Amino acid sequence: MKPWCDETAEDLALAQTCDEARDRVILSCIPLIQYVITPHARRMPPCVEMDDLFQDGVIGLLDAIEKYESGHSANFATYAKYRVRGAALDALQGLDWIPRSVREKERAIALASQHVTETLGRLPDADALAHALGIDVETLHDWQNLINGATILSLEACCGSNGYDDIRTLGETLTNDDPSPHDAVYLAECKALLATAIEALPAQQKIVLALYYHEDLTMAEIGAVLGRVESRVSQIHTKAIRRLKKTVGQMLA
Repeated sequence: MKPWCDETAEDLALAQTCDEARDRVILSCIPLIQYVITPHARRMPPCVEMDDLFQDGVIGLLDAIEKYESGHSANFATYAKYRVRGAALDALQGLDWIPRSVREKERAIALASQHVTETLGRLPDADALAHALGIDVETLHDWQNLINGATILSLEACCGSNGYDDIRTLGETLTNDDPSPHDAVYLAECKALLATAIEALPAQQKIVLALYYHEDLTMAEIGAVLGRVESRVSQIHTKAIRRLKKTVGQMLA
């Protein structure tokens, strides 16, 4: 037995009533929690972090501390492992929406595939895999369809790359930012109208817009360039925007 949770019955009884004593027990049992939950890490959905599962393990440990009795047939370390494992499994099962029967079929196929691979020295075909499972090929395909239909892909998972510096996630691949042909034509027409309207502005208004939107200068910085106070630059900007809205609106009417 590893040197964890070696508290005496008196320590555990005190931990049930004293927060400070309970904290000492929790600290001494951190290696036990890590030992129990680590094998379950491979079953964790992508949305769950190891820290989350660890917190569930702590909840199981607290339950063990609260319910453990000195006359219990098992020592506290064994009892705590049982409670921590149960809390972690409950948390994982609560996050898994796939029916247990489908999960069992998935595990059965994985184990059979591993066994046949080790026996034959190659990946099994459908006939060999079905034979190892004791089912026919048609049933095997039905199982695989159930498993595939229940599989969820994470939108954060990497699914392709155009190079070392261009790794894309599934969400980025599915997202289509390209405008439709109709939207593209409309956008081009609007840009042309806006360019025409800007050309019709007085020179000072065009300069203010160019410095503000293209050069990313503040109103105060534009004022320093033009020798104007900030409030005056703001007025020029407001007049230019109003004039553009009116001109473009008339063009679109």
